[in-house]
Amino acid sequence: MAQELLIEQAARLGDDAAGLTQSSDPFMNRYKEEGHKYGRFSWIFTRPESRILTGKRRPPTTDRLLQTINMLALLDGPRPDPIHDIEFDWERVARHLCEPPYFKFDPFISLSGPVLVENEEHSSCKEIIHEIRQRDIKFRPVLNTLDKFEQVAIELGVYE
Repeated sequence: MAQELLIEQAARLGDDAAGLTQSSDPFMNRYKEEGHKYGRFSWIFTRPESRILTGKRRPPTTDRLLQTINMLALLDGPRPDPIHDIEFDWERVARHLCEPPYFKFDPFISLSGPVLVENEEHSSCKEIIHEIRQRDIKFRPVLNTLDKFEQVAIELGVYE
């Protein structure tokens, strides 16, 4: 209990690491810290869409990548208070979303949690981005984020 209160207070006082803490598996009853509700990133992590950022790595799909691009566009935009600005490591983002391995959860096969899958067939980032562009999105921040993501993925060689 004391640890949770200390982390909450640290998040409120500006400790970024404390502000990133979230409860782990509710069934395990470990790590009940909720600093993400109070830190400078609370405006991100209290939104329902933030599950995209905290979820397990899964192979990219058109809908999942579009949700992620929307969230990145929201986070990458300028803020009235510069303390809330976030700078992304776009190489890390592109590698995380376009490169295996991915985790797969099948409750009928593995009761112990997600299984690491390295060579499962999935669409390439190039195919998915092409499908996203076919949706005729007109919102400039999303298009800018998509362009930035695509360029970095191409430069890193994880696009195909």
